[in-house]
Amino acid sequence: MKSLINFYIKGMTEPLKYDGSLKDISKILLHHQIAYPFETVTRNLEVKQLMDQDFEEHFYKFVKTRYSGTCFSHHYILKNVLSYLGYDVKYIFLEPNHCGVVLNWNDQRFYLDVAYWSPLFKPQPLNKSWKVKFPNIEVEWRKVDSNFHLVRNESLVKIWDGKYLTDDAFYSKSIDILNEHSYFKEHILINRWLNQDCFILLQETRLDIYNRYKKHQVYQISEKKFQEYREKFFRLGQ
Repeated sequence: MKSLINFYIKGMTEPLKYDGSLKDISKILLHHQIAYPFETVTRNLEVKQLMDQDFEEHFYKFVKTRYSGTCFSHHYILKNVLSYLGYDVKYIFLEPNHCGVVLNWNDQRFYLDVAYWSPLFKPQPLNKSWKVKFPNIEVEWRKVDSNFHLVRNESLVKIWDGKYLTDDAFYSKSIDILNEHSYFKEHILINRWLNQDCFILLQETRLDIYNRYKKHQVYQISEKKFQEYREKFFRLGQ
């Protein structure tokens, strides 16, 4: 497993200290979102990968090809990496159709998410309200009675009921979602953070660039340009 971790963190700008700290987790969250795109190209294949391949085989494919899938695939990798490093982490499911990871650390709980298209580069308190702002991207966590709301740009988009998922329940939920109607199943979407100041989103006919210091840029693109940008910005399959 150590060789897998070394493969996963290759290219990390600041090395891990392996000291069980939150700072190491922040380094991993940032590196993950820069190195591994969210993509729906393999949306209908990722659960088969999770179920039919052993962890090592899926891990190498995830890292080497960067066909890294959607939230279930990303958090499957993240949870296993953090567990190996000695952290206490569990899966959670947020309605509709999203999952994340909860970290238990020094009697505190934190929300981790590397697949929400947001600048969540550090552990966020689970039991407190918080807000993360980026130009045209604002994410907020609210505790409402016994539930937790994940809000994006002032719109409620996800709800967590406060319950954890076992590994078996996580796999079952992955399969259930494949049978549900989803925008992700019908459209090609690829995105990643180039760095913590720039986020890019590629769709079939559109490229969006969100930059901390510049105006939101939108480009209408051809199929040829789509392929060109997919190789330039994401290097999928290389």
